[in-house]
Amino acid sequence: MKKIIMLIKEKQLFCFFLLTYLLSWIVWFMTPVLSNDIQIQNLFIYIGFYGPAVSAVIIAGTLGLNNQPAPTLRYWITYAASFLVVFAVNYLSMDVFQIPKNSNSIMLMAAIALLAALVLSGPVSKNRGIRRLLRYIKRAKVHWKWHIIALLGVPLLTLLSLFIDLILGGQLDGKFFNEPLYIEIYNRIIIYLAIFIYGNAALGQEPGWRGFALHRLLTKFNPLLASVIVGAIWTLWHAPLYLIGFYEGGVAALLVRFLWNIPLAIPFTWIYMKTQGSLLHVALFNTAVNTLGLFVPITMRSATIFIILSVICMIAITVENRLWTKRETLTPFRSKKVF
Repeated sequence: MKKIIMLIKEKQLFCFFLLTYLLSWIVWFMTPVLSNDIQIQNLFIYIGFYGPAVSAVIIAGTLGLNNQPAPTLRYWITYAASFLVVFAVNYLSMDVFQIPKNSNSIMLMAAIALLAALVLSGPVSKNRGIRRLLRYIKRAKVHWKWHIIALLGVPLLTLLSLFIDLILGGQLDGKFFNEPLYIEIYNRIIIYLAIFIYGNAALGQEPGWRGFALHRLLTKFNPLLASVIVGAIWTLWHAPLYLIGFYEGGVAALLVRFLWNIPLAIPFTWIYMKTQGSLLHVALFNTAVNTLGLFVPITMRSATIFIILSVICMIAITVENRLWTKRETLTPFRSKKVF
């Protein structure tokens, strides 16, 4: 046991990446074997999205072993409350996504809630390693503008792209709302929360990719190189989803994803460092990216404009903050403010 702990301490990043790939890939490659029902297969895939967070908790928890006391009543209350809230959202989302409510689907939704509760209860864990990894989920003392950037940055850029498209003579494609407004608002809020929890599982990814991996890479490399490394490994991690058909396009689409995900890692790093390591903010930004078009309509031309504006923003972030310069800590950049 001591040898394993020593190996993990010496090769923290290698062990994290290896365990993340093993946990997620085993679940994903087994999915077609476990069920023929497409809805059940999707739920298994969503469980695989928690590979990074679970791996980070396991590695950090191992590093934090130091005769710590057993979990307290406060921890179990937090865990139980987190589970109930997440499971309630998951259950409500089944109607929105038209997922049949049977024993299998409900059990898998409960499994997702258990994993989410593991992350959400981390800040009150008695294990020092887990507590340090997840402490900024529950609190992030940063300027209010970073809440806006993380939560609304992508929708506002989408809105600007649509506005430019309309000025150039573009038109909206069909109706954006098909139901009464109050139903549309309810459905879209549930969809947003579901994607945060399990649809793309920002809650299951960011504690690993940014909270564990990026945090350690920033102690060795400059932010730009650290972003490229995380972006490449993060993208390759999705490979089984293209091979089993969850994502369309096969290997060609995966290669295209590299062209988008690696630059996309730059604003993630920027937000992570500017908020001094806030997992909440990078998780909100992750969800904003994966709910593109949920709150603001998108046309073919506005999508192209959005990509162009996004590239400009990524270049501006890199140049303005001199991301090729190594930082010693996670304190905000010592440069002129972008906003």
